[in-house]
Amino acid sequence: MICFLNRVKIFTDSSPIELANTKNKLDEAGIKYIVNTTKFNGYTSRFQSVRTAASLNYGTAVNDTPTYVYDLYVHRKDVERAKQCLL
Repeated sequence: MICFLNRVKIFTDSSPIELANTKNKLDEAGIKYIVNTTKFNGYTSRFQSVRTAASLNYGTAVNDTPTYVYDLYVHRKDVERAKQCLL
């Protein structure tokens, strides 16, 4: 079982294609993993609305398109095997 005490992050990316490729390689090697997905909304993630962000002079830099970041973790004992199969 992989929990937050015995896991190591080996992959961080925003591309679902790269995540799928990495997961396939780990599956072929028989390495268990977990994926944590985080959603970011650019500047508006800090504020309640686009209007609030624009009023604070972030108006030209506001990006309302969500971005997903994928973190992939393996068990601490499998880190070296995972690194070898991802090379």
